Parts: sequence; structure tokens; C-alpha cells
Amino acid sequence: MKKFQSIALAVAIGAGGSIHAADYEAPELMMRSGAGSAFQIPVGSSWSSKTPSLNNQGQVAMSINVVAPEFNAGVWLGTVDGGEIVDIASGDGDLYTDVDINDEGQIVWTRNESSQDGILMYDPVEDETVYLTNAPVGASGWSSVAINDQQALGYRSAFGFSGNAWVSWDSEGGDEIHVAETGVDSDSPYAFLFTPSLNNDRRIAGKAAINSFNTNQIIIADEDGTIETLVEDSELDPDSPFSNFNNSVGFNDHGQVAFVAQLSASGSGLFVADSEGWAQYALAGENGVDSFEAFSPVVNNDGLVAFRGFNDSGERAIWLADGETVTAIVTEGDIVDTDLGPARLQSPDEVGGPNFGGTISINDQGQVEFVSLLTDPDSSAVSRGRGVFLVSPEISETPGIGLEKTAEPMIFEAPGDIISYTFIVTNTGNVTLSGPVSVDDDQETVECPSGDLAPDESMTCHAERVISTDDVEAGSVTNIATATADGVESNEASVTVRTPPIFDDRFEVVTD
Repeated sequence: MKKFQSIALAVAIGAGGSIHAADYEAPELMMRSGAGSAFQIPVGSSWSSKTPSLNNQGQVAMSINVVAPEFNAGVWLGTVDGGEIVDIASGDGDLYTDVDINDEGQIVWTRNESSQDGILMYDPVEDETVYLTNAPVGASGWSSVAINDQQALGYRSAFGFSGNAWVSWDSEGGDEIHVAETGVDSDSPYAFLFTPSLNNDRRIAGKAAINSFNTNQIIIADEDGTIETLVEDSELDPDSPFSNFNNSVGFNDHGQVAFVAQLSASGSGLFVADSEGWAQYALAGENGVDSFEAFSPVVNNDGLVAFRGFNDSGERAIWLADGETVTAIVTEGDIVDTDLGPARLQSPDEVGGPNFGGTISINDQGQVEFVSLLTDPDSSAVSRGRGVFLVSPEISETPGIGLEKTAEPMIFEAPGDIISYTFIVTNTGNVTLSGPVSVDDDQETVECPSGDLAPDESMTCHAERVISTDDVEAGSVTNIATATADGVESNEASVTVRTPPIFDDRFEVVTD
């Protein structure tokens, strides 16, 4: 399989701006537990080894243990501006898996150890949790459940001791098995299917082992059973540079799969593959990356990849790679703002182990969600609990203004005719333009409404011209205008109105 250059080098953010891997704000606290207090969850609530999910609206959902009134499983939903518990399990023995949230704010997860195991969904419109499915028939477990923006689910189903399958489901068409292990489907070549990843096209990507755990592929499986192999290890393809792959992958709506691989020559790297080939995004030993952690990388729809790894100093960090640059945007030991004041991203002395927890998330705005333990900035012996954070790209202020101009009617015949001009002024930048907005026309006086102009908003201005004898004799009138607001000037916009065309009756029009 051939190697191609880069897939995406920058992420478009808003109107007229772009960001790269280095351009990020300080992390913002979304939710915190522990240390005898809490932020945006009930005091005493907690979580351990749970991974939040982030959507394109900046909403984060997470499975937690809630103290209200019993220590039951629950689901939290929030933003940097607030959060709430949206579901509490009815049974104190119910177990909730990690959750996934789509852009509609719908949240799905698996409930186990209950009278009705299966997949649940919180519906924000109805503000209620509903039971969805335990499909397919014969399934005994469901893991890594995800929901896309079309409300299709994707997950891995277990069939007792027979094996697993990657499955999708929706409320209209029911379930589809995309691919199954040999124990479930004797015609399948796959001995084991690892953690799946679903996209908005209802495709599922992941790592698959053929015959044994030592021969692996990265594949995409469609709901009709079509399998696309993106890369293979060197056991299957002697020309492959990869000796093995980490167990989980990231997947976007363009069919791009992000994965960490061990290299046959030595070392490891982060790569992105699609049907055209693969590209290298990061290598251990380069750009400050010492090694990669086992957690899945994630890739958004602009090809920006986030991953967890260690730096040259042995500190854990969260990194971004855009195909050209590799940058740590959050590092173990950083000081962050919390509801308790400054805190350090650090594991307390009595806890030990990693400070970051679980898989991170990235959305199409380039925002990254992560979890970290916290300590007092001056003493790692003093715990500040555990927090969920959102880190967002810096968006440079890029003002812009555009002008469109039309006339009605486009033809005049005699002095006294009136031409009405319409000017559409649009804020094409990413910052609000303070009023007044004015339009300078070289022929007429233009009247515009008062007020500011927010990004992507438009304002309509008007002018009129009374046709004169000189205009009729000239045969046309051309107006040229520009708009100005807050010191920003637009493009030139012109329109020409004319007298009617003159037809020569010496020529006869012949039709068949």
C-alpha cells in the first residue's frame, strides 16, 4: 500500500480563521469530584476509569457514580458553563459503561447487571432515558457503544463464549452485523475483533486479528458486510513497515483512521490511513514525543489528531498532530484554574500512577476533552480531586466585510424613472464590527440601519436614483460602492442600469 503525503494540515475554525497544533488556550474545568467538595456534580459523587465523550457543541457526557439518594450509576451532561445529572439508575446494582454523545445531545451507554441489560439512550428533547435494544439475537454483551448524528448505534456484541461481532443498529432498520469473529461466523477469517469506532456513514473501523493475535489488520466494515483493509502488519504483508498495531483507533467521517503502530525497523509512530494509503503524523523520538500511551488516538473531520504520550522528560502529555507539526497542548504538572483556585495536573502522592485518565476526545472545532487528577500547586500530598477539562484552540481575530449590490429595475426609459438600489453588507470575519455601518456610493446617498454587525450577520441598505435627461442621453448609469464598518473596508461592488436595447427592423427573423 503506497504512502501519501499529508491528509489535512490545518483546521478551519469559524469565519476567516485557522488554527494549528500549537495555538491553544489554557484548559477550562467542566466538572470536578473529590477533595471533600465537588464542582457541577453532587458532593460525594465520583468516577474511576471512566472516559467522557465530547460533541461539536462543546457538550461533554460522562458515566459517574451519583450520591442521590443511593450510590447509583448515573450520567452527567455539561459544558464549561454548567452541568447536571441527566440519568440515575433505578437499581443500585446496575452498572453503566462509558457513554457516547452525538451532536443532537443524545447520549447512549450500556446497562449491565439489571433485569433488562442492553443499550440505553438519554433523549434531551424529552428529557428522559429510554431503552433501545439488546440486539442482535443471541448477544450476551455490548461494549464500546457509540451513536452518530443519524441516531445509528455502533458497538461490539459478545455471543457468550463463541466470540464477538461489530454491529450497528437503528430504530427503523434494526441491527446489522458488519463483521464477526470465526466463532460466530465460520466463514470469517478474523480470530478477534478489537474496539470498534463508528462514523456518520454507519461505517465501523478497528483492528482485527487474523488466525492469531500476531497477525493484524486495520479494517473498515460496512453494514452490507463489505470489508476494506487499510493496512496490514508485516506477518501478512512482508512489505509493510508495521509489526503490530495498538488495540484502538480513531475514525472520522471521511474514512480516515488514526492508529498507533509498532514499526518493524524499531520504534513506534502515529499514522492516519484511508483508502488511498497512509501518512505518518508522529514518531517516537521526534518532536519531543518519547513514546505513546496505549489509549486510542482520536481524529476529527479536518484530520487533526489528538493522542496521549510521554515527552522526553518522562511526563505524560496530550498532543496534537496536524500532518506537519506535533505539539503538546497539555502536560503533566501544568497549573490550571479550578473552582478551588489554582491546581496542578498531578497524581497525589498517596495515589501514585498516571494523572490523566481514559481516552481523550476531539471535536470538529478542535476542542479536546481530558480527565486528570489534581493536587495543590505547592504540595503533591494535598489532593484537589479529579477534574474533567476542555482545552480549546485560540482563534485569532480576523475582521472582514463583504458587499453585494443590486438594482431594480435594470432598464430605464425616460427622465423621472426611479431606480432602487439594494446593498447587502455581510460580516465575513470572526469578530463583531461596531457600528455605524456605512456604504459609500459614487452616485447616490445610501441609508443603512444603525447597530453593530456580528460575524455572519448581514445588513440591508438602500438608495434611489431619479433618472435624468443626461442619463437617458448617456444610455447607462454605473454605480460603484464600498462598505465600511469599524475601520474595515469591503470589496467594490458595481451595477449598471441601461436604456432598452435598440433593434434594427431591416433584418428579418426567420424561424423553422
